[in-house]
Amino acid sequence: MHTDPAAHLDDETVLRILAHLTADMRDQLPSEARTAVASPEEARAAIAVFLEEEGVAPPLEPDRVLPEPAVTAADARVLLQMMWEDDALRRSLEALIAEPPDESQKSVEVALAGAVILGGLITWLQTRIDLQVSRTDGMTSFRFRVRKDATDPSLIREMATKIASLVIG
Repeated sequence: MHTDPAAHLDDETVLRILAHLTADMRDQLPSEARTAVASPEEARAAIAVFLEEEGVAPPLEPDRVLPEPAVTAADARVLLQMMWEDDALRRSLEALIAEPPDESQKSVEVALAGAVILGGLITWLQTRIDLQVSRTDGMTSFRFRVRKDATDPSLIREMATKIASLVIG
């Protein structure tokens, strides 16, 4: 990885930046994508299935994906660094790092790092792939398709590899 662009920022500021960027990305998603994932559990399950389908991780129980007590602000920094390397997000991140949202804009406590990271991760993923969620007879299934306007499949694989390193170590 390259130099941490947010190294000079405290953990709470990094989390506010990540929360703000996530909200911006989410606002740009089609409405059906914004409501596709209904809970943190579904987000974890979707990420687990995505990593397995991309061949970068063995089958995972969703509760092993960013397990809440183990997630730290350091993980937020790792995700921010991964997003920094995404050319489509670089300009937005440069602006947010140069002028971070103040506490009144996005108040995020370090204790909520897991929720912020999980939300950022699933939203970032949705900027590159169409995620379809089906709920039938108490079962949830996921289907992924590279978005036409997103990127080529090799970059999706690279993204999956980076996500796997974050969520399963």
